[in-house]
Amino acid sequence: MMPNPVNPSTGLPSIFFDVSRNLGRGRDYPDDAPVSQSLVDELSNPVLNLRQRLLYSNPRLSGLPQSLDPAGAPPPDFKLKIPAGLDSGDNWFDEMISAFYTLSAKGKQDESLFDRFDIPKEPDTFLIHTLIGGRPASSLQVAFYAPGCQLKIVQVSDLSAYSGNESFECIKLPKITFTGQIISSNLLDGKTHKIEIRLFNSGEDGSPYFDITLTDEAIPDENGVFHAEIPDFSHDPASGSAVLRFSTEGYLDGAWAPVKLIAADGAANSNGDMRLMSNYGGVVTFHALSNSR
Repeated sequence: MMPNPVNPSTGLPSIFFDVSRNLGRGRDYPDDAPVSQSLVDELSNPVLNLRQRLLYSNPRLSGLPQSLDPAGAPPPDFKLKIPAGLDSGDNWFDEMISAFYTLSAKGKQDESLFDRFDIPKEPDTFLIHTLIGGRPASSLQVAFYAPGCQLKIVQVSDLSAYSGNESFECIKLPKITFTGQIISSNLLDGKTHKIEIRLFNSGEDGSPYFDITLTDEAIPDENGVFHAEIPDFSHDPASGSAVLRFSTEGYLDGAWAPVKLIAADGAANSNGDMRLMSNYGGVVTFHALSNSR
């Protein structure tokens, strides 16, 4: 069988190159492309990353280029050691670890990813391959959260000089009981809905982005009052400028959809999210806003 011709710019079989090129044609005119360029990148990046790792892990493999550019060598993988025995709580969010990370590489759009997985019963390692579309990443940001623990934040500006080895130690946070009240709204159709509370950081100040669900089990009573026990992130230096964000479900345009809850309180920011505090001084009132999350 004749081998597929290889595209010299990628080293991949031309059938892959042709498909990805044709799917993404019209990069300058996105409306002309059969699918978006972001989808093409999403499909092709894992293949390009795998190829690059294979090339540099065993450059003498038959059929692979024998002359490799040292500048193309992948930086060390990011490895975060996770201990066994992390506590879990009463709802499924308390049994899940959340990781948000962003890779940057020259000539490539930043790649931001999110991973959520069960708390390991045995010591484990969280791994990030430091490549984007086959190109070595230059920098990395990671926000890692285990339920009830302080955040682990890692920011690496030069991956070429980084060992890649990190470890996670759970520093327990105290808990607070948050009490809120939803002011009656026709968006909620007079029904009782569970409240979702998230720890959110936009990353606009250069810190890592994260959006961590803390609970979705808070249920208001007939007066709209709800209570939720959550970690006190005001004791966590790594939380930075993060806020608490509240949402529920409402009836919008004939269908159920997420509804953001806007706090009417002195501790709220201009977006209606709550700044991190140990004591909110009583009941915090919320109004429903007719847009998602």
